[in-house]
Amino acid sequence: MAKFTNYSMSFDGVDADEINCGNDSSLLGSGDFTISTWIKISSFSSSWEGICGRGFIGATTGYGLFSNGSSSKLGFQVREGGNVQEIYTDNTVSLDTWYHFVGVRVSGGTSNIYLNGAVQVADFTESYTIALSLDFIIGHPKTGTLDVDGQVSDVAFWDSALDANTIASIYASGTPNDLTLAASYTSGGGTDKSGDLQGYWRCGEKATFDGSNWTVLDQSTNSNDGTSANMGIDTRIGDAPDSINNGLTLNMESDDRVTP
Repeated sequence: MAKFTNYSMSFDGVDADEINCGNDSSLLGSGDFTISTWIKISSFSSSWEGICGRGFIGATTGYGLFSNGSSSKLGFQVREGGNVQEIYTDNTVSLDTWYHFVGVRVSGGTSNIYLNGAVQVADFTESYTIALSLDFIIGHPKTGTLDVDGQVSDVAFWDSALDANTIASIYASGTPNDLTLAASYTSGGGTDKSGDLQGYWRCGEKATFDGSNWTVLDQSTNSNDGTSANMGIDTRIGDAPDSINNGLTLNMESDDRVTP
C-alpha cells in the first residue's frame, strides 16, 4: 500500500535555506494554538536552530519549534517583548532519526510539548499577547544565522490546543497521515480538529520547482503557499518518516507514466 508521505525538504544549516509561508492572520498565534512537524536532524550547532515558526528566536515576539545544539534536545518557544518562555524535550534526540514534535500553546494556561506522541514533563504558563507581522518560515527562525541542518516534513498549524489523544492519533505510531481528514485525529480516541487546521505544508509532497525556487503548497483551506529561498532542485529528498529510498520526478504529470 502506498504511504501518504514519501518526501521531505532538506535544509543545510548554512545559507539561510527557507520556505517562507507569509504572514497571513490565520497564522498569528495570538491565542491557543498547536504547531507540529516531522524533523530529522543531521547535525547540531552550538546554539538554537529554528525548525518552523513565526518571528521567534532573536525577534521581539513570536513562536516556534527549534533544536538546541548545546543540549541535543528539541524545544518550543513563545515570546512577547522581553518575555520568553521555552520548554525542551525530556531526553536528547538522536541524529539522522525521524521525530514527530509538537508544541501546544494554551494562552493563560499550561502549555506543553509532545515527542513521538508522548507528552513531555516540561511545561510553562504565560498569557502573552502575540501581535506580529513577521513571516511563518520553515528552516530558520528569523535571520540566516540560526538555520536547522536536517530534513523537515509535514508541518502543520492549528488555531486551537490539541489534546494528548488527538496528538497521539496524528503521530499514528510513526507514520504521517492526512491532516485534512477527521479520521486522522480520531483513530486513537482524539477529537477531529481538521476544521482548525490553518496551515499544512507537506514539504516534498506536491511541491513544484520553477528552475529557481520551490513552491510548497498549503493544503489547508487558507492557501498560505510557501516559497523557497537558497534551495536548489536537489533539496527535495526521497526520504520521509517510515518511508525511505523513494524515487523523485520533476514537473511530470500522471500521463507521463509509461507502462509495459
